[in-house]
Amino acid sequence: MSRDINNNIPLYKSIYFDLLDKISNGTYEKGSQLPSETRLQEHYDVSRVTIRHAIELLEAENYVTKGSGSGTFVRNTKNNLQLNGLTSFSKENINHAMSSQFIKFRRIIPDNKLVNLLKLSPKEKITRHDRIRIVDGIPVGFQRIYVPDKIVTLEESDVNSETFSLYSLFEKNNIQIKGADEVIDAVTSEKIANLLETQSTSPLIYVERYTKDTENRLIEFAQIYYRADKYQYRIHLDYM
Repeated sequence: MSRDINNNIPLYKSIYFDLLDKISNGTYEKGSQLPSETRLQEHYDVSRVTIRHAIELLEAENYVTKGSGSGTFVRNTKNNLQLNGLTSFSKENINHAMSSQFIKFRRIIPDNKLVNLLKLSPKEKITRHDRIRIVDGIPVGFQRIYVPDKIVTLEESDVNSETFSLYSLFEKNNIQIKGADEVIDAVTSEKIANLLETQSTSPLIYVERYTKDTENRLIEFAQIYYRADKYQYRIHLDYM
């Protein structure tokens, strides 16, 4: 196999992403054994050290586990959503074919709940836009995003793009993101499930995200639904 899997990132990480793709799409099913390091070395035409580095990364992310002298086995086939870091959907899926399907854009006067949540003045307007997130041709998430006009003035032409990234727009407008709080739940929604082309009774991961900038302003309120058959949340806890 050609060595230039992705020239923009280290070789071991390109192999990691390629193996992760095969795990996610079912080429390597849960419980199945990965090819030996020797076979992977021959397939990718790289050193054994490079292969081991890629597998160690998969193991650290809990996608595979090493048996005692019996090889490496697939432990998990779902993509991880990290709880210990905030990043855009685009960066989170940088090594995948990622796109968005625009659904709706509205400029609205928010109800009392949103006024209090976003600390707005009466009749101060906000925008709301809905999009479906698509990874490798599969709809995996639905996002409803609220942004106050006083933070950044969005237009439908801004968000009606497959490559639009709100966090990149914040950066361009010198809005520095400080962090976010998330509330996570498990829900079902026939409407959202239909949009994500999964069964109406399928469980969904529901996330409410409250993003603040370095001035401690709430710059984004997001309601996000992920397919639970494609994603799981993962967090690292330090002993205290």
